Amino acid sequence: QALLRRLSVFQGGFTYESAVAVVAGDPIDEFDVIELLPSLVDKSLVVADEGGRATRYRLLETIRQFARDLFEDTAEADLVRLAHALHFEELSRAAGVHIRGPDEADWWARIDDELDNLRLAMTWAIEHDRGELALSIATGFWRFWWFKGRWAEGATWLDQALDATGDEVGDLLLAEGLLAYGSLLEFTSAGFDLAPAEALEKSIAMYRRLHAEGTAVEDLRHGFSAALINLSVLRQIEGDLETTRQLNEEALAVSRELDDPAGVTVALGNLAESAMDRGDFEEARHLHEEAIEVSEALGSNQRLVDTWGQLAAMELTAGRPGAAADAAEKSLRYAEKSGLEHSAAYVATMFALHRVLAGGDDTDAIAAGLERVGQQRTFLQATYYLIDLLGARVVADVANGDLRRAAKAIGAFDELLPDEGGPNGSLLPYLCLLYT
Repeated sequence: QALLRRLSVFQGGFTYESAVAVVAGDPIDEFDVIELLPSLVDKSLVVADEGGRATRYRLLETIRQFARDLFEDTAEADLVRLAHALHFEELSRAAGVHIRGPDEADWWARIDDELDNLRLAMTWAIEHDRGELALSIATGFWRFWWFKGRWAEGATWLDQALDATGDEVGDLLLAEGLLAYGSLLEFTSAGFDLAPAEALEKSIAMYRRLHAEGTAVEDLRHGFSAALINLSVLRQIEGDLETTRQLNEEALAVSRELDDPAGVTVALGNLAESAMDRGDFEEARHLHEEAIEVSEALGSNQRLVDTWGQLAAMELTAGRPGAAADAAEKSLRYAEKSGLEHSAAYVATMFALHRVLAGGDDTDAIAAGLERVGQQRTFLQATYYLIDLLGARVVADVANGDLRRAAKAIGAFDELLPDEGGPNGSLLPYLCLLYT
């Protein structure tokens, strides 16, 4: 009975390892869990789902609600809920280390499995004046939200966790939280008080100071360069190409010093784009190839999606459509292999667009890619992606003789631009095609 009551603390199921970590404690020890959990399954009070990567257990909702009502009346309830939150903090922090690399797919799947428990842990921490615990959980796995295109959800949790921390939060955790918050706000800033650039600038200032003070490398490795890189994206959108280059050069130096290969590959790709802006395609190609090499050594399919995709865009701009198509095909393969459906849909659309702009007749493929993207509603919240996709829409509509619909797409593009201007260069090839 005590075990069943305690198991009601889980939301969305649990593994045996999580059960031991959370519910074991006087009067239940680990051996009791080993013996009693199968007994609860035999009595149909707990369901064992064995079809996934590992056996997961869950209580039927009516039983869970009944057990939880009993559990809330016990003196141990807050202790078990704290154990639950601490366990999923540990999981989240481990995910932050492994979420880019050879085991990234397993960690994405694991976070997917435990997302309800992570949400519950953050909710409990926020409601019980443990803001730092909530922030630690949220910052640990923030890249999961980013990779999966769930930017609004992630930004909302970071917003709540930062509000709950008060003035006592440690500088390192605050720097991590501002990095995560600002990065997610880049794609979904509506409805939030803090601007993404402001959050990232504050994070960078804190990381620079922590670095100067000799903070341990492992504490800075997964955040410092990311803050620099993500601010550089905003500066590029604003057209400040010199600051963009400087931020990425600093990020590359920091990444190499801190042994952060993920940061190295992103900074290299961004510096390649800076070289391309200067018209130095040979330097750009060299940097892209180095970024691909580092990504392969890292074993990150997610990074290979981006690095091959960046090379494809550069080759198209350089007037090498064949090389662009080869690189785009590799990017698409890694996106599909990684289960990044929104990236796969986007790359497939851009891949078809490359062929059309090179003189091919792949407008049906563009339409199919756009349909795939349309199924990823969260992904479409990102203005940066939607601008390119509207351009693809223009190409398909012009090719099919529907100039009125093409004009609507151009009007929608104009609505997305900020008042001070924005990344309108990406639509130039489509406008040229329209007028010719």
